[in-house]
Amino acid sequence: MTRLSAKTKMDDYSRVLFEQHLGQIFEFDPLRNARDRVRLELIEVSGPSVGEAIVGFREPFTLLFVLRSSEDLDLGLHRLVHQDFEACDWFLNRVVVPDGDPRQAYYQAVFG
Repeated sequence: MTRLSAKTKMDDYSRVLFEQHLGQIFEFDPLRNARDRVRLELIEVSGPSVGEAIVGFREPFTLLFVLRSSEDLDLGLHRLVHQDFEACDWFLNRVVVPDGDPRQAYYQAVFG
């Protein structure tokens, strides 16, 4: 009998969880139009130092991605499609990365 592993829900997201996925590709379905899925590589996970979180709240953290598809993402909500996570909508915005490659497109997602 094959046992299906549970997919991670957004309520369970944490900085430590995503650190295990550094270097992986995350795919997103743009919600505003019928374009193809967009592929983003997770290149950085950042957040406050341990112990700086407010008791009773999730520790805030930021995920930084680099575009690995030929088409850019629009600002706004996009549906995550990943084998380890439940499908859900993420707000992604394009950012400028100091010391980043100016030929690359970078995106971030912020959770708190």
